Amino acid sequence: GPGFKIVVRLVNVGTRALNDVSLLFVAEPRDAYALHKGQKHFASLLPGVLRTCETGVTCLDQSLAGAASDAGLVRVYVCDPLSANPVVSAVVRVPVPEFL
Repeated sequence: GPGFKIVVRLVNVGTRALNDVSLLFVAEPRDAYALHKGQKHFASLLPGVLRTCETGVTCLDQSLAGAASDAGLVRVYVCDPLSANPVVSAVVRVPVPEFL
């Protein structure tokens, strides 16, 4: 199916480094999309240093083609192993796919 790319730019705006940080991508609906990389690990996020990560998203469900509403979404989480809650999260809306 059609493919998309999500690019995430991370900047630690705090005053201390964050160690063992994970970036997680979760597609919804889960059975409609394949993620090329579902997780990226950063040994350290230093204050003020820009880090970039990207992942590919492939639409697997042809029934989403031409849908009147948004086709789906990808949730992005930045997780610290010392916290039960994500440091930050975001939602990326996936465009409606066109199958040829």
